[in-house]
Amino acid sequence: MRGTRLYFLSCIVAFLFILPNFITTIAEAKKPFSKKFLQQLGKSAKRSGISSELWQKTHIFLKEKGILEEVIELDRKQPETLESLHLYTTRRINNRRITLGKSLLKKHNELLQYLEIEYGIPSEILISIWGLESDYGNITGHFPVLHATASLNAEGRRGNFFHKQFIAGLQIADREGFHVQKMLGSWAGAMGHVQFIPTTYWQYARDGNGDGKIDIWSNVDDALTSAANYLERSRWDPAHPWGLEVLLPEAFNFDNIQTWHDSEFWRNKGIKNAHKSQHSRLAEIGESTLLLPAGASGPAFLVSQNFNSILRWNNSNLYAISVGLLADRLLGVPDLLKKTTEQNLRAKDIKKLQQRLNELGFNAGVIDAVLGTQTRRAISRYQKLHDLVPDGFPSPKTLRSIGL
Repeated sequence: MRGTRLYFLSCIVAFLFILPNFITTIAEAKKPFSKKFLQQLGKSAKRSGISSELWQKTHIFLKEKGILEEVIELDRKQPETLESLHLYTTRRINNRRITLGKSLLKKHNELLQYLEIEYGIPSEILISIWGLESDYGNITGHFPVLHATASLNAEGRRGNFFHKQFIAGLQIADREGFHVQKMLGSWAGAMGHVQFIPTTYWQYARDGNGDGKIDIWSNVDDALTSAANYLERSRWDPAHPWGLEVLLPEAFNFDNIQTWHDSEFWRNKGIKNAHKSQHSRLAEIGESTLLLPAGASGPAFLVSQNFNSILRWNNSNLYAISVGLLADRLLGVPDLLKKTTEQNLRAKDIKKLQQRLNELGFNAGVIDAVLGTQTRRAISRYQKLHDLVPDGFPSPKTLRSIGL
């Protein structure tokens, strides 16, 4: 027993002896910002009117911390699969988020009514974006924004973009008096309740409670007012809804998808509301286009130009649809009438599909695994030529047809 104790004591002593060297090794493993890079940041900060005191604090902070490798790894990480409509919406629209959203509609009713009058943005849309962006302020990010954006600027893959975000972050900290290390956000620099990147904050954030500061991290009035201002400046038209779920007739001509028409055109094509409670939306939607995010077998949506305003927030059809659907659920609109449990798509297969379509002369555009308008139109042209439903969706049958 005594020998065992002596053995453990000797291990502890040895550990304490090597601990300082171990800590030093970890510290030395940090990759520093280059002197030239920090000098260039300093010059940009000076040109942008940043106070020398703030720059000195930031310079010391960046020099001590070194490059934040975690954000670079997150930026480089590409998803192996692309979420399906079913998975994307069910992950983001759940009973808890709907219930909490309804309570927040009531809690902030006075502010929301004012914003609807002042900016023309529906209350449920603002609450929905708040819910999807940060889970109503519960998930706002833990990375120091200046550290993250400087690191991504130094890495260089999207250097110019993150350089602009870093300088805008400095301007925000300078104007508002925020501490360099306490201005937190996502790994890519998105901040606060509504996840504004620094350049968006600098252009569109507004003081919602009149206290002379704009704090989208802890002040809900500022966050929601900023969101309303951003959507209004993104050309939101209060005369039209975001969109609605619709039902297609059996003999629908899929050549009409991804084109813009008025509501009378769509009614003449046999399109109907999916929910009786939305009977007026089809008449009110104005110029709109038909989206089939899960193909002909999934739900169909008519979306207005306001859908494009949401896309300015996050350029993803699935995101914008989710904003609209959550907003509808907050108003008591039923869940999707037509559901699917389609499989997630593998990013590598979409890239192969885009490459193959380009080789065959269908011009899918850049090979990026993004199912954008150009790729969907290329898919639709291929499907039509090969007697497939020309819905522009890479269904398993379409992928098999092209040899994937």
